[in-house]
Amino acid sequence: MRIISEYEDIMARLQSEGKPYWAVKDDEANYTMLKAYFNSKKDGKELLDFNDIIWDKDIKAIAEAVRRFGIKEFTISVFATGIADALAAFQEAGIRIQGMIKAETDIRTSHWDERGRRIKSSNTINALLMKVE
Repeated sequence: MRIISEYEDIMARLQSEGKPYWAVKDDEANYTMLKAYFNSKKDGKELLDFNDIIWDKDIKAIAEAVRRFGIKEFTISVFATGIADALAAFQEAGIRIQGMIKAETDIRTSHWDERGRRIKSSNTINALLMKVE
């Protein structure tokens, strides 16, 4: 896995201050990105892996960080819903993820901003588009 010296420096400083990585300030690094980096490194993973919840408010910061550090691929292995097992089973059956689309639903969904305030509610959700081969 690519070493990110900026994160190594932040972690060294936090450790010297006797603080855990979750004490990182938002203007230094995104906590979720930093956690994924150090967990991936500790686990000896080849790719950066997000194996815990990714909050909506963190997406922009993570996207900026991976681009800034030249990371071209990463994995998301959080097992929050078990969807990965279903997708793997579809793949074994010759059905692949084609991309993402918007889908209409009977369920009303809400989205929140970085302060936890509801910003919109709709009947449109993000969905995986599957291709049958």
